[in-house]
Amino acid sequence: VYWGESNIVEVNGFEVPTAFISGGGEVCDGETASITIDLTGVAPFIVNYTNGTEEIEITTSDSQLIFQASEGIYTLISVVDGNYTANISGEAIVTYLDTPTALLSGGGNVCGDDTIELQVALTGTAPFTLTYNDGTNDITVSDIAGPTYAFQATAGQYSLVSLTDANCPGTVEGSASVTHSEIPTAIISGTATICSNETATVVINLTGSGDPLDLVYTDGISNFEVTTSESEYTFEASAGVYSLVSLKSSNCEGEINGEAIVTVSDSPTAFISAGDPVCVGEAGLITIDFTGTGSWTATYTDGSIETTITSASPSYSFEAVSGTYTLVSVSDNLCTGTVSGSATIENVESPTATISGGGAVCGKDLVTINFTFTGTGPWEYSYKQGKSTIMATSENSTASITTNQLGTYTLLSV
Repeated sequence: VYWGESNIVEVNGFEVPTAFISGGGEVCDGETASITIDLTGVAPFIVNYTNGTEEIEITTSDSQLIFQASEGIYTLISVVDGNYTANISGEAIVTYLDTPTALLSGGGNVCGDDTIELQVALTGTAPFTLTYNDGTNDITVSDIAGPTYAFQATAGQYSLVSLTDANCPGTVEGSASVTHSEIPTAIISGTATICSNETATVVINLTGSGDPLDLVYTDGISNFEVTTSESEYTFEASAGVYSLVSLKSSNCEGEINGEAIVTVSDSPTAFISAGDPVCVGEAGLITIDFTGTGSWTATYTDGSIETTITSASPSYSFEAVSGTYTLVSVSDNLCTGTVSGSATIENVESPTATISGGGAVCGKDLVTINFTFTGTGPWEYSYKQGKSTIMATSENSTASITTNQLGTYTLLSV
């Protein structure tokens, strides 16, 4: 059948439109990624896509659609251009990276110039950049390999300010308190010399934080434990060498120093004695001998009157005419001592001498002159013969001479 030329219809062909979605990637939590939809065909385009949760429809005349997307799996549902439904393909996935975290822990007390270690536990992808505050200043540390960062801290209140890892900023938490305590000190002193049965006061001077201090000292044989809050601790000590063993406060080990040596001195003694007998009316010598550490103070008595003397010499003497002397007490620079002895002045009768004999002589005859003594020999005596004085000694109570020299013989002394 022929219809004629006027019934001819021209049919034109169009390419099938296409739509391809791409982009996305890993982003930090809360951030977005760029997604691109490339379109071919005849505008306008009606684009329907989903983020895996909801459907979104956009109409555009552009051949490329770019938008920012949060986490999700983005796919095309349908695309229609001005003529046809497009062929769709592609996928864009936006994934949130794990947010890095930092957790601060540690703290405690430090003594003196000591420090304490604080630790920051890290999660995320290294390297990390961490900023913390010591209570006064912010300190930033970079290129941390993780997963733990540790640092030495002095006294202060520590907190974390910020954290970033290789990809994202992170979250921080935790705090650490570092307190400071003085190092307590103890110095022992009190070296002394004491008398027997006495004690010396040993002193321990203490410094610290005001807390009770646990102190251990020794006498060289035994240890003694003390707890005190005072700045000075004293105790009475017998003979020994005293030193400190340890010192602790509630927080810190202390520093110890010093030594106290207590020595017992020998008690002084005093012994009184008399010298040789003396003649009646003459003074005899009495001596007091001391032992110990001078000077000495002694008190003696004659039975009626007490007399106190001081001597820098270990021997003290005085004269007495008669009587018996005893010691009452003695002390030296350190101690009171013991006394002994007795001193009696012994009097002896004065010696006498009598001369007799002589007589008349004829020619060359001799006469005898006799000397008779009383007392204790030997005797020294002198006599006068004429104008001459003659000195003589006799071991016996009698002595004599024979002579023919005329004259008068006179006894002078004995």
